[in-house]
Parts: sequence; C-alpha cells; structure tokens
Amino acid sequence: MFIISPRCNEIRRARIKKGLSTRALGSTAGLNAGTINQVENGKRFPSPSTANKICVALGCELDDLFVLKDSNLQSGLQ
Repeated sequence: MFIISPRCNEIRRARIKKGLSTRALGSTAGLNAGTINQVENGKRFPSPSTANKICVALGCELDDLFVLKDSNLQSGLQ
C-alpha cells in the first residue's frame, strides 16, 4: 500500500508564491484551512483526492508537491 507524503516546504512555497493564505487555498481547493495547515506541517497524509485538489488549486503537478511512499517500508514491514 502506498501513502501520499507531502513535500511540506514545497506546498508552502507554492501557496505563498500564489499569494494565498491557508484559508484562501482551502477555499480555492474546496478544503478547510485546518486540512491545508496539517498537510503543510506534515501532520496529515492526504488522500489522493485531497492531494489532487491542492495541486489543481496551486497549478502544480502531483510530483511537485507530494511523494508516493510504500507504507510497508515506512512501518518496517515487507
């Protein structure tokens, strides 16, 4: 199974470059500011849908802002 891990600094940079607050990005993406904040701070692994909404709102590709990681490797399982 794979998880979508945020590139926290890249998300923040892209948001600031667009001149958006977390609230404005959330509104544009159809998400709440708390979700944006948690993803930016690496406290939440977004669903594919949430990651896509953030990318569309920022005009970025998925691999610019997120990394796919094998969750089995993350937990030490194989």
